[in-house]
Amino acid sequence: MYQQFAQVYDILMMEDIDYFKWAKYLEEIFDYWKCKPKNIIDLACGTGNITISLAQMGYDMVGIDISQDMLAIAEQKARKLSIDIQWLHQDMKRFQGFRDRDAIICVCDGMNYILKENDLKEIFSRIYSSLRKNGIFVFDMNSKYKIEKIFAGQTFAYGGEKVSYIWENYYDKEENIIDYELSFFVKRGEYYQRFDEFHQQKAYSIEKIIRILQEVGFQNIDYYHAFSLDKPVSTSERIQYVAQK
Repeated sequence: MYQQFAQVYDILMMEDIDYFKWAKYLEEIFDYWKCKPKNIIDLACGTGNITISLAQMGYDMVGIDISQDMLAIAEQKARKLSIDIQWLHQDMKRFQGFRDRDAIICVCDGMNYILKENDLKEIFSRIYSSLRKNGIFVFDMNSKYKIEKIFAGQTFAYGGEKVSYIWENYYDKEENIIDYELSFFVKRGEYYQRFDEFHQQKAYSIEKIIRILQEVGFQNIDYYHAFSLDKPVSTSERIQYVAQK
């Protein structure tokens, strides 16, 4: 997953996102929770857009991702900007090596890629153990509404001069897992090269996420309609979670 996709990730999936604005929203959450982190771990950091934005705001950043290709691009970006960030190749399920961290984040629905509840619980437990007392865990997820009502059974297409894609979605209601089948067409000289990607995400209810957080030790937990501090509504597409140790 992401092997070839890493090369066109920013253009295809993230071109409309204001990363600095997203980073400022995370800082708004820190302020609201009266948490002033100095060091932050960015799990599933991808090509490092949020990691780098937070580093530019003065935070000591560590970026962790399962894809070496994504990390290579992230490292190149940081080097060009002369920003010092530690990049680590780790699977979130085996995330380790940290203690007493001020904050851990996971943005852009990275936790939806964890398809088994036990694995999600293991990750949350490792995050809890890695935080200092009163440390904060901030992450967002695609809502169950978004996966079931907006993505499920739909086909999306994008046609660009350099990159195009066809994105098909197949939802398993029993397992609450959606399959993303993507075909990309990337311009190489006079021709277009095709490559395919297969991704899966799981739809979790808010109640289940809170229960798992509580089971690993988090007690101070809240959730919001993403990019605000308002409670989600039934049609909220992204849920922002915050859990404090």
